[in-house]
Amino acid sequence: MTRKQTAFMSPRRIAVTGAIPWDGSDLAQHFCGAIGEAIVEHRAIVVTRGGMASSRPRARKNLLRPIDEFVVRGAKAMTTTLGIATEDAIETLVGEGRDGRELFQVGKLRSIRGRSYEAERFRFVDLVDGVIGICGRGGTRQSLILGLATDRPILPVPAFGGGSLEVCNDHQHDVATRLGIDVADAKRWQQTPKDEPAATALARHMVGRLLGAMVRRCFIVMPFHHAHSALYDFVIAPAVEGLGDEPIRLDRMAVPGDVGQQIATGIQLADYVIVVLDGMRPNVLYELGLAHGQGKPTILLNQSGSLGSDADAMPFDLALQQRLEYAAVDATLPTRLQEAIQKVFRRRRASD
Repeated sequence: MTRKQTAFMSPRRIAVTGAIPWDGSDLAQHFCGAIGEAIVEHRAIVVTRGGMASSRPRARKNLLRPIDEFVVRGAKAMTTTLGIATEDAIETLVGEGRDGRELFQVGKLRSIRGRSYEAERFRFVDLVDGVIGICGRGGTRQSLILGLATDRPILPVPAFGGGSLEVCNDHQHDVATRLGIDVADAKRWQQTPKDEPAATALARHMVGRLLGAMVRRCFIVMPFHHAHSALYDFVIAPAVEGLGDEPIRLDRMAVPGDVGQQIATGIQLADYVIVVLDGMRPNVLYELGLAHGQGKPTILLNQSGSLGSDADAMPFDLALQQRLEYAAVDATLPTRLQEAIQKVFRRRRASD
């Protein structure tokens, strides 16, 4: 089996939601398992709400069975194949059990208990990088639409009908554009797989498209002073965006909340970090320490003469690291920075 690695250094978290018919759903069950396998194979994380019906429901309105157990079953099988800890590949968001369902808890656990079922569902989507919906009804539609509304790539699987097919039909252009699929892909996705090998191939293709629609994230650590505005606006942001990556600079985002927690979370979710050392500011060094502590690739940048003339000004640990030094903000600097970023990922791929 060929293992396909993504270019991400921070694992993407993929929500799975939906429900399939109890009767005649062997192929759908296999497809769900293949979705779980493909997510883990790409070194991403399956995120589930743990929905599992413990016995066949009697009421006609409950003749759909949550997909979570089948996706998790496939994900667990792949963790065994790859030698990955379950907690590193599967996460259960623990809410309130409803409709007589027995909820399972697999992998890393996180509470999303809220005041209402809808609030829990919003939190479910808010904590992930993308959403996959398979069949299902109103709740599945809601999760997919929430993902679309919050600019997350969504994958509403149309082949098994239900709410996912409805979302796919209603938002066909948006989904196709975001996932980069053409007419042939869209037609193939609409057709129910003829057998298990075809279902596995379809699941892998879909997950690959979903992850391919996601961009790498670059967290920017630098002095937030007007003197450095040109460095960010004309060098760092164009260089990062020119590679198709997303620059994240908190002071430009104006998000309310605990800034310290936002910094820690931003670094945790980043694939790499760019650090501007000019002036050796304590907050910059602190955030650099957080990045190093989490094993994040860092690219150090400084202007000539900005680190002080004292030979002891540079901490010993930083003195041993390569830095991108520049004399002035000019047209060559974005290209030099891009080359440094690409070198980081080439080195990472070589080590893998």
